[in-house]
Amino acid sequence: MSVKSNRRKLYVCVNFDYLLQPRFQISENRKEMQRFEKLITLLFVVLMWCVQANAQQPVTTFILVRHAEKDMTQSTNDPDLSAEGRARAMRLAALLEKTEISAVYSTPFKRTRRTVEPVATQKKLMIQNYPVYDETELKKIFTTYKGKTVLLSGHSNTVPRILNFLTGTSLYSDFDDSEYGNILIVSLTELNTPGNVIWLKY
Repeated sequence: MSVKSNRRKLYVCVNFDYLLQPRFQISENRKEMQRFEKLITLLFVVLMWCVQANAQQPVTTFILVRHAEKDMTQSTNDPDLSAEGRARAMRLAALLEKTEISAVYSTPFKRTRRTVEPVATQKKLMIQNYPVYDETELKKIFTTYKGKTVLLSGHSNTVPRILNFLTGTSLYSDFDDSEYGNILIVSLTELNTPGNVIWLKY
Protein backbone atom coordinates (compact mmCIF):
# COMPACT_ATOMS: atom_id res chain seq x y z
CA MET A 1 0.00 0.00 0.00
CA SER A 2 1.25 3.46 -0.77
CA VAL A 3 -0.04 7.02 -0.79
CA LYS A 4 1.06 9.50 -3.42
CA SER A 5 0.29 13.17 -3.44
CA ASN A 6 0.82 16.31 -5.43
CA ARG A 7 -0.62 19.80 -5.18
CA ARG A 8 -3.77 18.93 -7.06
CA LYS A 9 -4.80 15.45 -6.04
CA LEU A 10 -4.20 12.66 -3.57
CA TYR A 11 -4.22 9.03 -4.67
CA VAL A 12 -4.82 5.95 -2.55
CA CYS A 13 -2.85 3.04 -4.03
CA VAL A 14 -4.01 -0.34 -2.74
CA ASN A 15 -3.74 -2.28 -5.99
CA PHE A 16 -6.97 -0.78 -7.32
CA ASP A 17 -7.82 1.95 -9.70
CA TYR A 18 -10.22 4.81 -9.02
CA LEU A 19 -13.41 3.40 -10.46
CA LEU A 20 -13.94 -0.30 -10.35
CA GLN A 21 -11.60 -1.96 -7.90
CA PRO A 22 -11.04 -3.66 -5.56
CA ARG A 23 -14.02 -6.02 -5.71
CA PHE A 24 -13.31 -8.44 -2.90
CA GLN A 25 -15.60 -11.44 -2.60
CA ILE A 26 -16.01 -12.53 1.01
CA SER A 27 -17.49 -15.80 2.11
CA GLU A 28 -19.22 -16.66 5.35
CA ASN A 29 -15.96 -18.08 6.70
CA ARG A 30 -15.35 -16.20 9.95
CA LYS A 31 -11.56 -15.91 9.57
CA GLU A 32 -11.96 -14.52 6.08
CA MET A 33 -14.58 -12.06 7.39
CA GLN A 34 -12.23 -10.93 10.14
CA ARG A 35 -9.45 -10.29 7.63
CA PHE A 36 -11.88 -8.29 5.52
CA GLU A 37 -12.97 -6.26 8.57
CA LYS A 38 -9.33 -5.37 9.23
CA LEU A 39 -8.90 -4.37 5.59
CA ILE A 40 -12.00 -2.15 5.76
CA THR A 41 -10.61 -0.44 8.88
CA LEU A 42 -7.25 0.09 7.19
CA LEU A 43 -8.86 1.48 4.04
CA PHE A 44 -10.95 3.88 6.14
CA VAL A 45 -7.80 5.15 7.86
CA VAL A 46 -5.99 5.66 4.55
CA LEU A 47 -9.04 7.24 2.92
CA MET A 48 -9.50 9.70 5.78
CA TRP A 49 -5.77 10.51 5.83
CA CYS A 50 -5.77 11.23 2.10
CA VAL A 51 -8.69 13.65 2.34
CA GLN A 52 -7.53 15.30 5.55
CA ALA A 53 -3.95 15.79 4.36
CA ASN A 54 -4.87 18.91 2.40
CA ALA A 55 -8.27 19.63 3.96
CA GLN A 56 -9.18 22.66 6.01
CA GLN A 57 -12.73 21.40 6.63
CA PRO A 58 -14.21 18.31 8.29
CA VAL A 59 -14.26 15.11 6.22
CA THR A 60 -17.70 13.57 5.65
CA THR A 61 -17.98 9.90 4.63
CA PHE A 62 -20.91 8.21 2.91
CA ILE A 63 -21.16 4.42 2.81
CA LEU A 64 -23.50 3.62 -0.07
CA VAL A 65 -25.05 0.17 -0.51
CA ARG A 66 -27.64 -1.29 -2.80
CA HIS A 67 -30.31 -3.36 -1.08
CA ALA A 68 -29.59 -7.07 -0.74
CA GLU A 69 -31.38 -9.81 -2.69
CA LYS A 70 -35.16 -9.45 -2.69
CA ASP A 71 -37.69 -12.28 -2.47
CA MET A 72 -38.82 -12.74 -6.07
CA THR A 73 -41.62 -15.12 -5.01
CA GLN A 74 -43.60 -12.28 -3.44
CA SER A 75 -46.16 -10.78 -5.81
CA THR A 76 -45.88 -7.23 -4.53
CA ASN A 77 -44.22 -3.97 -5.47
CA ASP A 78 -42.55 -3.90 -2.07
CA PRO A 79 -40.98 -7.35 -1.54
CA ASP A 80 -38.97 -8.29 1.52
CA LEU A 81 -35.48 -9.76 1.40
CA SER A 82 -34.95 -13.37 0.47
CA ALA A 83 -33.05 -15.73 2.79
CA GLU A 84 -29.91 -14.92 0.80
CA GLY A 85 -30.62 -11.21 1.18
CA ARG A 86 -31.08 -11.50 4.94
CA ALA A 87 -27.77 -13.34 5.19
CA ARG A 88 -26.09 -10.57 3.20
CA ALA A 89 -27.58 -7.94 5.52
CA MET A 90 -26.07 -9.75 8.49
CA ARG A 91 -22.69 -9.85 6.73
CA LEU A 92 -22.91 -6.10 6.18
CA ALA A 93 -23.46 -5.61 9.93
CA ALA A 94 -20.48 -7.83 10.72
CA LEU A 95 -18.37 -5.94 8.20
CA LEU A 96 -19.22 -2.54 9.71
CA GLU A 97 -19.14 -3.69 13.32
CA LYS A 98 -16.10 -1.58 14.21
CA THR A 99 -16.96 1.38 12.01
CA GLU A 100 -18.33 4.47 13.74
CA ILE A 101 -21.58 5.42 12.01
CA SER A 102 -23.64 8.47 12.99
CA ALA A 103 -26.77 7.90 10.87
CA VAL A 104 -28.49 5.23 8.80
CA TYR A 105 -30.72 6.20 5.87
CA SER A 106 -32.95 4.11 3.63
CA THR A 107 -35.56 4.61 0.94
CA PRO A 108 -39.04 3.71 2.26
CA PHE A 109 -39.06 0.11 1.00
CA LYS A 110 -38.76 -3.17 2.87
CA ARG A 111 -35.76 -4.40 0.88
CA THR A 112 -33.67 -1.29 1.50
CA ARG A 113 -34.64 -0.97 5.17
CA ARG A 114 -34.07 -4.66 5.91
CA THR A 115 -30.60 -4.44 4.35
CA VAL A 116 -29.40 -1.89 6.91
CA GLU A 117 -31.60 -2.96 9.84
CA PRO A 118 -28.90 -5.17 11.43
CA VAL A 119 -26.42 -2.27 11.27
CA ALA A 120 -28.94 0.17 12.76
CA THR A 121 -29.75 -2.27 15.56
CA GLN A 122 -26.08 -2.85 16.24
CA LYS A 123 -25.36 0.90 16.40
CA LYS A 124 -28.59 1.69 18.29
CA LEU A 125 -29.67 4.07 15.53
CA MET A 126 -33.06 4.75 14.01
CA ILE A 127 -33.37 4.19 10.26
CA GLN A 128 -34.30 7.49 8.66
CA ASN A 129 -36.23 7.59 5.40
CA TYR A 130 -35.09 9.61 2.42
CA PRO A 131 -36.70 9.97 -1.03
CA VAL A 132 -35.53 7.59 -3.75
CA TYR A 133 -33.48 10.41 -5.30
CA ASP A 134 -33.62 13.98 -4.06
CA GLU A 135 -30.58 16.23 -4.30
CA THR A 136 -32.03 18.69 -1.78
CA GLU A 137 -32.33 15.89 0.78
CA LEU A 138 -28.78 14.72 0.05
CA LYS A 139 -27.51 18.25 0.67
CA LYS A 140 -29.41 18.29 3.97
CA ILE A 141 -27.90 14.96 5.03
CA PHE A 142 -24.41 16.21 4.17
CA THR A 143 -24.90 19.40 6.17
CA THR A 144 -26.46 17.64 9.16
CA TYR A 145 -23.72 15.02 9.45
CA LYS A 146 -20.74 17.01 8.23
CA GLY A 147 -17.54 15.49 9.54
CA LYS A 148 -19.25 12.18 10.34
CA THR A 149 -20.07 8.88 8.62
CA VAL A 150 -23.48 8.05 7.14
CA LEU A 151 -24.72 4.68 5.86
CA LEU A 152 -27.23 5.01 3.02
CA SER A 153 -29.23 2.16 1.44
CA GLY A 154 -30.59 2.56 -2.07
CA HIS A 155 -31.21 0.86 -5.40
CA SER A 156 -29.32 -0.30 -8.48
CA ASN A 157 -30.27 2.85 -10.37
CA THR A 158 -29.98 5.35 -7.50
CA VAL A 159 -26.76 4.51 -5.64
CA PRO A 160 -24.58 5.33 -8.68
CA ARG A 161 -26.57 8.55 -9.26
CA ILE A 162 -26.05 9.55 -5.63
CA LEU A 163 -22.33 8.90 -5.96
CA ASN A 164 -22.24 11.01 -9.14
CA PHE A 165 -23.99 13.84 -7.30
CA LEU A 166 -21.71 13.67 -4.26
CA THR A 167 -18.55 13.65 -6.37
CA GLY A 168 -19.75 16.06 -9.05
CA THR A 169 -19.05 13.55 -11.82
CA SER A 170 -20.91 11.32 -14.27
CA LEU A 171 -18.52 8.38 -13.98
CA TYR A 172 -20.83 5.86 -12.34
CA SER A 173 -23.54 3.98 -14.21
CA ASP A 174 -26.44 1.87 -12.94
CA PHE A 175 -25.68 -1.53 -11.47
CA ASP A 176 -26.88 -4.61 -13.29
CA ASP A 177 -30.16 -5.73 -11.77
CA SER A 178 -28.60 -9.06 -10.77
CA GLU A 179 -25.62 -7.40 -9.05
CA TYR A 180 -25.76 -7.19 -5.26
CA GLY A 181 -23.24 -6.55 -2.52
CA ASN A 182 -21.56 -3.37 -3.76
CA ILE A 183 -20.22 -1.01 -1.10
CA LEU A 184 -19.11 2.43 -2.26
CA ILE A 185 -17.28 4.53 0.31
CA VAL A 186 -16.77 8.19 -0.52
CA SER A 187 -15.04 10.74 1.71
CA LEU A 188 -15.12 14.43 0.86
CA THR A 189 -14.97 17.87 2.43
CA GLU A 190 -17.47 19.51 0.07
CA LEU A 191 -20.36 18.35 -2.09
CA ASN A 192 -19.88 17.99 -5.84
CA THR A 193 -16.14 17.43 -5.52
CA PRO A 194 -14.29 14.21 -6.47
CA GLY A 195 -13.11 13.37 -2.95
CA ASN A 196 -11.80 9.81 -2.55
CA VAL A 197 -13.82 6.74 -3.51
CA ILE A 198 -13.33 3.08 -2.61
CA TRP A 199 -15.50 0.42 -4.27
CA LEU A 200 -15.78 -2.95 -2.54
CA LYS A 201 -17.94 -6.01 -3.04
CA TYR A 202 -18.98 -8.10 -0.03
